[in-house]
Amino acid sequence: MFTGLWNINSRIVQTTRYWQLNDNQSIEFNLGLATGLTSDGHENRRLLSQKIGVDVKYLQQVHECQALELQHHTPQNCVADISWTTQKELACCILTADCLPMVFGDPNAKIILVAHAGWRGLAGGVVDIAVDILRTLLGRQVSLSVWLGPCIGKHYFQVGDEVRQALLDSSLKAQEAFYIDTQNAGKWYADLVQLAILKLHSLGIHQIFGHTSSQLSTWCSYGNPEKYFSHRRDQATGRMATLAWLPR
Repeated sequence: MFTGLWNINSRIVQTTRYWQLNDNQSIEFNLGLATGLTSDGHENRRLLSQKIGVDVKYLQQVHECQALELQHHTPQNCVADISWTTQKELACCILTADCLPMVFGDPNAKIILVAHAGWRGLAGGVVDIAVDILRTLLGRQVSLSVWLGPCIGKHYFQVGDEVRQALLDSSLKAQEAFYIDTQNAGKWYADLVQLAILKLHSLGIHQIFGHTSSQLSTWCSYGNPEKYFSHRRDQATGRMATLAWLPR
């Protein structure tokens, strides 16, 4: 587990594959509830809340763009891929195992927002929707910052023509984030981080932190099995959490 660093007065915590219980013992720290693993997602969620000391709201993510405002009384596992809150010590949470987690904030730390950005979400407009929510609530001229978490790297994320076309349909600039697979006809390698950054730049957002380049190989979920879960690498696998909240 590590702390996300950025320029907003809020907290970001990123969990990893293993939880260090003490100097000699660690456990696989899956936070998903339907992954087919033996590790107990419910118990691990309890441990995490105890560790960070705030209320955590988990979503039922469906790779779409539905957004949900969270309050302390919001039930767990509501269907959404974007959540935000203005309430203090209430953690918005995204679970991933290759998709890109995104955290959005404003200079005055009035709102914190998280978004689940896989290729379907990016093609469907998850970034546009997240930014529009914040600009509607805070003003069109608000200066936003974004923190990007670990995700699958461009050297491992092979996709077909249909995925590439879906992303090109959402933005022609997306072509800059694809690299042809010379060994397999009709296949490409996609750069999720670059896709997200291209979209953010098109929306006038340039304050980006965390996983700011696909060249940062230590942030790749697929290429670091000792640190991250990866669905594409392992199929049946756990989930990591990206949590963000406003402190008191």
